[in-house]
Amino acid sequence: PNGKYANLAQRNFQDDVWAAYIALGSEQAVVQEFPTMSEADREKFSLLRIRLRPKLWPGAMEENLQVMEGFLQQFPASSGFKRVQFDAATLSFERGKALCKEADSLAASAPAAAQGRRVLAASVFERFRALRDQVTGDKQAGITESDVRDLREDLLHSFLLEKNYVELARLVNAMLAEYPVHSPEWGMAKFYEGIGLME
Repeated sequence: PNGKYANLAQRNFQDDVWAAYIALGSEQAVVQEFPTMSEADREKFSLLRIRLRPKLWPGAMEENLQVMEGFLQQFPASSGFKRVQFDAATLSFERGKALCKEADSLAASAPAAAQGRRVLAASVFERFRALRDQVTGDKQAGITESDVRDLREDLLHSFLLEKNYVELARLVNAMLAEYPVHSPEWGMAKFYEGIGLME
């Protein structure tokens, strides 16, 4: 079969086998083979796993995030490191936001469960902030300055979701002092300043 795959443009037999394992939810069978695989193959499989899992299981945010964080720990020299770091920051914010929404929906009927969601959200937001602090624009990784700006807004939004208005105000004031009037960052800060005052 591999010989026939060689005749198909941009197809790789091993990649398709790995993709099948991931799609079937059997990726651990490949992970268990890591000790016998080359570092290049481990990295390649891990990147494929990161690319496919959010499409196959978009609701499994925590598991997908753990896969990304595992990659960052195992392959710090990877050419895909910065992109995975950005994607992990984005996903961790979305995970924290989802937990906050769950907490709000449970607040009246199950306050203890709601508090549990908020505790989890706080932990996830801490992971988000640590990742966000390391993200920079990188053309090769496909990370634009607009992407970096979006993560800055996510940072402000995370404190709003946590109802941490003191920290939100501190960040807003720092941005208003740092950026020129009417710049995108200044406008973002004024927007969250207004929301903070209403809250």
